Amino acid sequence: MALTLFSSNRIESLQQRLAFDLAAHPPANPLSPETIIVPTYAMGRWLNLRLAQQRGIAANLDYPQPMQWIWSLAESQLGSLPAHDHSSAEALAWDCFELLPEMMSDSAFDPIRRYLGDDKSGQKQWQLSQRLGYHYDRYLSYRPALIRNWERGQDQHWQAKLWRRLVSSRQIVHRARIIEQLVTSLDNPSCRDRLESHYYFFALSNLPPLYFEVVTRIAQHSEIHLYLHSPTDQYWADLETEKQRARHRLRTADDTDYWESGNELLASWGRQGQIFQDMLLASDHLETRDVALYEEPDDTCLLSRLQASIFRVDTTIEATHTDNSISFHSCHSPLRECEVLRDQLFSLLEQDVTLSPEDILVMIPDISGYAPYVEAVFRAEPLAFNLSDTILTEEHPQIATFLALLKLPESRFGLSEIMALLENHSLCRRFNLETADRETINRLIEQAQPRWGFDAAHRAELDLPATDAGTWRQAQDRFFAGYSLGTDKLWQDIAPLPHWSDEETQTIGRFWHFLETLSDWRHRLGQPVKATQWQRRLLQLVDEFFIEVDAGESRLQSIRDAIATLPDHVDQVLSPALIADLMNSALASSEQHGRLYGGGITFCGMRPMRSIPFRVVCLLGMSHGEFPRNDPYDDVGLMAQTFIPGDPGRRSEDRYLMLETLLCARDRLYISYVGRSLKDNSAVPPSVIVRELLDFIDHCLDGEKAATKLIVEHPMHAFSSGNFQAPLFSYSNYWLEVAQSLAGETSQVSVSWPQQPLRQNAPQSISLTDLQRFLMHPVRYFFQQQLGLLLTYEHIVSDDEIFELDGLSRWQLRQQLGDDKLQGRSDSLEKLVASGLVAHGPAARPAGRGRAAASRRRRRRRRRRRFRVRRGG
Repeated sequence: MALTLFSSNRIESLQQRLAFDLAAHPPANPLSPETIIVPTYAMGRWLNLRLAQQRGIAANLDYPQPMQWIWSLAESQLGSLPAHDHSSAEALAWDCFELLPEMMSDSAFDPIRRYLGDDKSGQKQWQLSQRLGYHYDRYLSYRPALIRNWERGQDQHWQAKLWRRLVSSRQIVHRARIIEQLVTSLDNPSCRDRLESHYYFFALSNLPPLYFEVVTRIAQHSEIHLYLHSPTDQYWADLETEKQRARHRLRTADDTDYWESGNELLASWGRQGQIFQDMLLASDHLETRDVALYEEPDDTCLLSRLQASIFRVDTTIEATHTDNSISFHSCHSPLRECEVLRDQLFSLLEQDVTLSPEDILVMIPDISGYAPYVEAVFRAEPLAFNLSDTILTEEHPQIATFLALLKLPESRFGLSEIMALLENHSLCRRFNLETADRETINRLIEQAQPRWGFDAAHRAELDLPATDAGTWRQAQDRFFAGYSLGTDKLWQDIAPLPHWSDEETQTIGRFWHFLETLSDWRHRLGQPVKATQWQRRLLQLVDEFFIEVDAGESRLQSIRDAIATLPDHVDQVLSPALIADLMNSALASSEQHGRLYGGGITFCGMRPMRSIPFRVVCLLGMSHGEFPRNDPYDDVGLMAQTFIPGDPGRRSEDRYLMLETLLCARDRLYISYVGRSLKDNSAVPPSVIVRELLDFIDHCLDGEKAATKLIVEHPMHAFSSGNFQAPLFSYSNYWLEVAQSLAGETSQVSVSWPQQPLRQNAPQSISLTDLQRFLMHPVRYFFQQQLGLLLTYEHIVSDDEIFELDGLSRWQLRQQLGDDKLQGRSDSLEKLVASGLVAHGPAARPAGRGRAAASRRRRRRRRRRRFRVRRGG
């Protein structure tokens, strides 16, 4: 048995060879699945669709990722294993969280003890535990020898001591030990018989040394087919960039000629592929057969000539001019990037009738930040598209409302905060509040004038004077007094709010039930408990505040899944602030995956669709600092102190991803970035990777200033006249009319109004509430009833207390108190506060601020009088 290495610079050639090998080597048992190990789910999906097109059907195929495959293989060889890896980063983070307080007595943990000294909520302890779990997970895969040395007691570093405590107290059978047992078990003939005859690895660009050890051992007993996407058929693992050669010249000038530069892009972006190629060639006890499937790119356009330059490992591009197969677009904002992309895609689809939206891939490093702009620009166009890899917390109001409820223990119960919760339709349905009810609540609350704080006790908890003035309790007293007394006369220092209808009474009653529920949960969520109790508490919170409105759009199950991630075995008490952070992190790490290859343009992050060929590949958001990404948690890790080839690195991974993207673009490569500031129009540099690509093209096309010709500067606004003058263009008729209107070519923007008569929706009978709503605002009633448009009740929501009496407040005070002449400002304010007619807050702010504002107005009036005197007015 051996490892057969199929190498090609085209993924399509590798896929065709895979289809041939699958047909040539069917499994002995037709019911057993064929295993194809892939780097991402998207690659497995693409393979399955291609195989189905070529073979007519693609069934009983399994596409695990490397770690999933090794775990299932270990389970089949070693017996029962846990369903999930207990040495994963998440599991190790919780173990570290529990054991860190017990280790503080050790002198090696003195820096950690000082760092956690002021951590009352446990948030800093959890953040440190996350970092430790992340690095322990990397040690297991990339430094198994370091883990073995720690377990033998050879190091006294605080991370080594913590690891020994983890292994001894938790009895963790970690990944490195399981893989070691797996490799040993393969020497047993009975275990070898359970292996499949063939294993297929497709388009993997990197494997941890621990996993590669398993592959090499299995290759001694089974056929391993490794389909490697390689940029060139030449040996390129020893290529150096010009910067690296300069360092060599400084150290040993005589040996500079031994270090080749070749193609600068290949040397700079291909470091990860170089290491993987070295790993394949350096295995002495692995018999390897090489099958070359390379195809030299043609020279029809600048993109293909650039790919040919990489394939030949040189710096020549046989061309004397540039074309638009590679284009760079500098915009002022992410919104403008999406608008420009829309126009460019319309142009491509119009020029090439063979191009379809399914042939277009758009990758964005910060996909969640760009998702709203993609939705806003492309949703109104006839282009079908799929948006995936977005974060759930930014997409669904139910999740945002759930996270807001978790902050109730520290909430001030501000007016704007409470009213914002009522914008959630699922929450309102749970408390039987409809759209018309929200309008009624807004109108009545505006009369009661609460500002913040549930009651006097709530304000006292915030270290402020205990007073009901301007609180929800005062507003409740005014409502109930008005309902009970039926008068607006001052009673027991309460100014009642009378004249309610029966429907308004029921509505405000349901609202107070909602408010009392919020107050109850403020106390319940403020009590720290263990993780299992938090699970039950949060599930009950979801049930009490939300109801399933639309099963297709609801995210309640996503919330319940995030709650289920809280560990059952953690006995430590968790604070409310920590739980809020945990839920936010759990929901933020949950991505919303679209329907890959479901029709239309694919918008996604950078990693899922790597190595998959498309006719048109677009990169948005390639701005400075966005790509390549920085490695997280580097401040705690030990791997950077002793670098070993093959160590993972976010920046090297992103650079190789860019190389794969360049090789997988067939017709067009479109790169967009924010190149101008919105504030002062100053130039902003693109990503360093974009700059390297531009410099390489400049170097290859010396003297032509290719970078200047390839970069397109777009105006700041979509209605700029420059968008409709060559060489720029736009397909938006609306913005064209706006631009013409601004230029004075047309009098106004034309609007297409419907010509047919409106349908008659007049009801046979009308309720008193509908009549009131019509008389209060006829236009809104017409839009809602006749046109079916939902117009929310517009009102001003402010959490600020009132410090100055306007004319209406003074008139109300006279009417309520029966006093024709106010005795003085301080007495008036005191009576207003007691009655609740205005929300004045001496407990929240110093009263002097009101006097200071009045003093400023008096000074302005005196200046105006002096000005009129000087002018002779």
